[in-house]
Amino acid sequence: MPTGHRRQPDGCVSWHALWPSRNGQGRRRRDRQYGVYPWVGRFATAGAYVAAKHGVVGLTKVAAIEYAKAGVRVNAVGPGFIATPLLDKNLDAAALDGIAALHPVGRPGEAAEVSAMTCFLLSDQASFITGSYHLIDGGYSAQ
Repeated sequence: MPTGHRRQPDGCVSWHALWPSRNGQGRRRRDRQYGVYPWVGRFATAGAYVAAKHGVVGLTKVAAIEYAKAGVRVNAVGPGFIATPLLDKNLDAAALDGIAALHPVGRPGEAAEVSAMTCFLLSDQASFITGSYHLIDGGYSAQ
């Protein structure tokens, strides 16, 4: 499975994966793509950030429509605060507790939770899902 990633200007990383599969004629094709775009539009005071992130969601929808007939599915994943070594290294216990308190579920997410959604979207079980944006944020954006 060829994969790649790009560091975005705001420091976020988007991952893209194209998995080969077979179409009806037995020829191999690439048919799945996803992006990880954290907190799309959650910072209402940062106009450029909001515009860029909403643009990504819009492009996800447009690409899904344009490539659907070719068998390509395009979706985006938006993780909230995810517990990583980077957070642990750069934030003290009080800040980590504050982040946990921001989420209705009372904790930050785990990388495995983001991975599970991503793997599902890339699987054949999600063959009817395209053009969608999936939040994985413990209810943060529902507030």
